[in-house]
Amino acid sequence: MTHIPENSADWLIPLGEQRSQARLNVFCFPPAGSGSVFFRHWPAAMPGWINLWALRLPGRETRFREPLLTQWPKLVEPLVQALTPHCDQPFVLFGHSFGALVSFEVAHQLRDRFGYAPVALAVSARQPPHTFAAQRDDQQDDATLIAELRADEGTPEVVLQDTKMMELLLRIYRADLYLNRTYSYYPRGPLSCPILALGGENDKGVNTQDLMRWQEQTDQTFQLKLFPGGHMYLVEEQNKVAMIQALTEFVADF
Repeated sequence: MTHIPENSADWLIPLGEQRSQARLNVFCFPPAGSGSVFFRHWPAAMPGWINLWALRLPGRETRFREPLLTQWPKLVEPLVQALTPHCDQPFVLFGHSFGALVSFEVAHQLRDRFGYAPVALAVSARQPPHTFAAQRDDQQDDATLIAELRADEGTPEVVLQDTKMMELLLRIYRADLYLNRTYSYYPRGPLSCPILALGGENDKGVNTQDLMRWQEQTDQTFQLKLFPGGHMYLVEEQNKVAMIQALTEFVADF
């Protein structure tokens, strides 16, 4: 039986001021090796009608003493349990890279078990699950993984050169890469929510054709938006603002 944490709120962190007049919740799923801190600067760019939340997984940030997860059921089930109390209000799932895969699985669980559908699923810098083949291996040596993180341009150089910080980061990163590598896709009916696919024009691992195939996972509206940059395009302030604008425009008429 999958363990459900006593305090499922540990898995879901409010970001910024939670506005009583907001009419939409956006739940953000971070990329491999990261946590809720990845979205820390987003609230300032969000319109007043959106409340922003981020997922916080075990083994990082305030949960660093908890064991990292390496099994999909133990990852997805607590996230579903944490989200369901909030699904009586309109919501969006947003995931970047590995987070997009997690958000996709959560969307299916919310639909299949509880009948909840997000206003939209927004997926960033990720191939759709039915076409995905893992490109990075958790068993690679530290130097190789650090070189890949540096090439992504999403991790500050001061962190990449800090031995102690990288020891912690790589431990988290490897666990997420293991989940990524051991993911097994099985066909289900398409989601009944619009999908917004987002990506960097120069992402060497996820190209436009990859992103376009996300439309095969929905029977509703599909839209693709590209931005300057590579895999971690959204860490650039201008791209972050433009991406959030694209997201809010996509869901504005729900």
